[in-house]
This record gives sequence, C-alpha cells and structure tokens, in this order.
Amino acid sequence: QQQQQQQQQQYSRSNANMRRWQRIFYFCAWLILCTWDDDNDSANSGSMKLFCSSFSFPSHIPKKNTHLVVNRSGHTIHWNSADDARSEAEGLLERAKRIRESIPMSTTLDESTASPSIGQTEEGSNDSFVTWYRLHVDIGRESGTWMDPRWGASGKRIEFTVDVGFGEELASDEIVERMVKDNFSGNRSDVKLLKTSDQAKLRNGFDSMKCYGGGYRIDGQTTVRFHISCDGKADPSYGDISIPAGELHFSVPCFMNNIDNLSSKESPVTVREKGWHTGWYREESRIVGIFRAKPLA
Repeated sequence: QQQQQQQQQQYSRSNANMRRWQRIFYFCAWLILCTWDDDNDSANSGSMKLFCSSFSFPSHIPKKNTHLVVNRSGHTIHWNSADDARSEAEGLLERAKRIRESIPMSTTLDESTASPSIGQTEEGSNDSFVTWYRLHVDIGRESGTWMDPRWGASGKRIEFTVDVGFGEELASDEIVERMVKDNFSGNRSDVKLLKTSDQAKLRNGFDSMKCYGGGYRIDGQTTVRFHISCDGKADPSYGDISIPAGELHFSVPCFMNNIDNLSSKESPVTVREKGWHTGWYREESRIVGIFRAKPLA
C-alpha cells in the first residue's frame, strides 16, 4: 500500500510537470506565430483565434516598442522589438525541453503494480506465474435453485466484479478442506492457491465486499473449480437478495487442461449449505447466480 501511495504521488508530480511543460510550449508557439512576420495577418485567421481563445492568450500581434500583458499568469513582459520577443520565446522553449527531459519515461501508474489484483505476483510470493481474470458476477435467484424460497423472490439482483489470480503454489490444508467435495473418483489436479483483489466492487464501485482469496483445482482436464472467501453482503438496501458470507464456489470449463483458456460463457455460482434435497441431510450445492470470466492483459 505504501508503494502504491508513492507511485500515485510520483504520478501526480509527473502530471503537474507535464501540464507545466505543455503550458510553456503553447505559449512559445503563440509567441513564434505572432512574431514570425510583423506584416502578416495570421492572428486574424480562424485557427489563430481558436488557438488563442483555448489558452487565454491575446489574439493580436505585438508590435515594436510595445508591451504585452499575459492574462493567464498576470505578468507584464516588455519587448523593444519582435526579435526580443522571439528570443524570449526561444528561451522559454529551451526551458520547456529541459522540463520535458526531466520527466520519467513512465508517467502513468502501471496497472500491474498499482494493485496486486491485476496481473502479477506479489513480492515474496513463491509463484513463478499467475494468470489473472476478472469475474463479472450476477447474484440472484436462478431457476431450479435450492435456496430458501424467500431469498431473491422479488427478482432483485446484486452484480459485482472481483479479480482472481490462478497461481502454481499449492494451497494449505485449510483451503483444500473448503473445496467442493465432488469428483472423488475422477481425475483431478492438486488444489492450488487462488489470489483475489482485496475488495469486490459492487454498485459500480460505490459499495464493496471484503475478499480473502481461496483455492482451485482442475477436474478431468476440462473443468476448473474454485472458491473465494468473502464477508458476504446483507444490506436492507438490496431488498430480499444477499450474498452469503463464507465461500462462493465457481466452476467453469477450460480447454486443453490450461488455466489460460477458461470459457467466457456464463457459468454457475454456488454456496454450500446443509439440507435434505439430495435425500439425506448433508452439505449440498445451491445455485446463487451466474458469472463470466474475462482475462486481464
């Protein structure tokens, strides 16, 4: 977090330098255009008027033995001739070049370092590579669900996004225990660590839900099953719909046994709750919504 704050401060300083350089550059361009030829009427052209009005510069050509008040800064500059004005413009242009050269090559925040949720491993991680996706989750009552009949009966839904990263680090026994207890007899991979962004974004970023990571495995070389732990969301403003706290379980087809090739089609989101729907009282999967996985570059 401290590194992110430092990068944001550097980004702000770089932006300020860039705006200062642009302001000086445009002022120099105006001076050169105005003094290029005392006898021309370039200042009366439509493009010149547009240029001057865009940056609050006067639209008249300074004549010899006159002075100019620059409205943007409020300073008065005295010229004895057009040559003096041109000399001043060249000096300012040289200063602008020095400012531009002092600005670091990267003046924008790198998305891969701005948040551990976008694209790379955190420092100190044992993962050599992490594949990141953004999940677009739509929570609401689905046909055939075993959720309580009152849950989501109004048809209201909760949409949110969360970033997940599939790494190669083996998950702890605690995370393995939280995985779906399916496919015991089939071919399946080891359970590996799933990274997540710290917060899931609800209501286009105006609300959030805390997330804590999870685990994943590949079943039968064709299906990725994973879960994320979260605080859930139960707020009266959402009506009769809520996100249960604990684990949200996801399953999505993959191609060629490769985590880089997740299907982009809608897939189910489930929670694990105990009930009698399977004929005896046990933990069962209940559909609470759908999601799509989109890769992050």
